[in-house]
Amino acid sequence: MMMMIKTRTIFFASALLVLSSGNDLSGQRKDFMTWYEAEFDKRLNKKLDLSAEIEQRFDNNSLSYDRSLVTVAAEYDFTDYFEMSGGVRTFLTTGEEKNLHARYRLHMDATGSHSLGDVDLSLRIRLHYGIEDLDRIGMIESNNLVYRNRIEAEHHIFGTRIGVFASLEGFFLLTGNPPRNFFRMRYVAGGSYTLNFKSEFSLRYMLEDEFNVVNPLQSHILVLGYSRTL
Repeated sequence: MMMMIKTRTIFFASALLVLSSGNDLSGQRKDFMTWYEAEFDKRLNKKLDLSAEIEQRFDNNSLSYDRSLVTVAAEYDFTDYFEMSGGVRTFLTTGEEKNLHARYRLHMDATGSHSLGDVDLSLRIRLHYGIEDLDRIGMIESNNLVYRNRIEAEHHIFGTRIGVFASLEGFFLLTGNPPRNFFRMRYVAGGSYTLNFKSEFSLRYMLEDEFNVVNPLQSHILVLGYSRTL
């Protein structure tokens, strides 16, 4: 009983932290984007899981190439309700002159989960370190450290292959001046359809709002995903 009370307290406190951080968004720009992603998982044993994800994004009302991403990660289940994972992402993105630039990112996650009836709740804490560029001898020229806090609720409709989910996530910059600067909020709602024991399609809508930046962007994003267990 005490564990359930503590878990609920963590979820509600995190939600209040994220929701109370909003600022007035004057001069905000808007865009509609589409993302396409495919993820492949391989279970090595009862505790360890490896995954690879390929993603393509389009912006400017989904008419322009934005970026291509490849992410490789490993996940370790400590218990039924707590896991940690880490990975590396490499991607090509377009600059202001529409030239392609290579970027790199390292991330580390800690995720706690809890079930309330038919609803599965999870709280994910992520740190990611983004390497913006490398000079000619391989030294890092610029980088950033970001803290992310995501709360998610998921429900599988009994007797069907359909699941629904929703989440909210806050982004905080830990480097720069001032540190811990809240700069983005992400809201997600979507559903999934299980094809068989190994494959699943998902469709989700995301709303992203930027804060405390010059010319903040509000993004409406439609994401089509496919996942398969190898």
